[in-house]
Amino acid sequence: MAADLTSVYGFPFDVKASADFHESAENSAKLCMKAKEKLDSIFGFSPSFTLYVLDKQDWPLVASMPVYGMPHSGNRRIVMSAEKGELWQNNVDLIQQHVPEAMNPLQAVYADDAGEIDLSSFFFTLVVHELGHTYHTQYPFQFPRLWLQELFANLCNYVCLADEESGLLETLVTFPLWASRLPASEFEYNTWDQFEEFYPPMMQSSNYGWYQCRMKVLAGKLYESHGESCLSQIWRKFAVSDADLCRTIDEELSLGLANFFTDL
Repeated sequence: MAADLTSVYGFPFDVKASADFHESAENSAKLCMKAKEKLDSIFGFSPSFTLYVLDKQDWPLVASMPVYGMPHSGNRRIVMSAEKGELWQNNVDLIQQHVPEAMNPLQAVYADDAGEIDLSSFFFTLVVHELGHTYHTQYPFQFPRLWLQELFANLCNYVCLADEESGLLETLVTFPLWASRLPASEFEYNTWDQFEEFYPPMMQSSNYGWYQCRMKVLAGKLYESHGESCLSQIWRKFAVSDADLCRTIDEELSLGLANFFTDL
């Protein structure tokens, strides 16, 4: 069964939205477009994709993540939620238990009309994180570690908001700041080796949210110390073509790989 989506026009990429969520999709697309202009200029590369902003009914018809609200990208798609979900809400409960002094700052940024913590605005900012992933998946190249891949996307997110949408920066950083202070003992996986080993099965859990929040805090510290140059430096270090990679290997190991691709 195909989702019955509406198109949102006026952007340099395709935008598809669930019925009644045209405005939400337009807002996500505006943020994504501004970030894309910034990242295109940094990397000298422009990925192509369709942005989907989906309600709970359309989500399973398009998304590759079963849990509603988990932002993700792949196969030239960026998939975002249009409605409030419960993703990472358990982290908020843990914060209330272990870091109670965080509740007033969290409510100041994320409280809904009923005074409850609603992370929808936080997840809205993560469209830039998912956009960041398209710059390595489509170039294409792979980072040597998954944590570095995610740190890169978080740096993309932080740099773009800090430079282009500073009014959203508090929304991006407040929840991660407090969630990152949760004790590691609260989570089944709490080392970086475990992040590498168990990355796929824990991606939609609060455990994954804890890791991501720690990386978001690190991204902010890197930006404050080095500016956007830290992002371009990571790109230049790892965004190598197959031919460049073969040449680097040959310089170190003299295996004669430089002709591998031309011989196919």
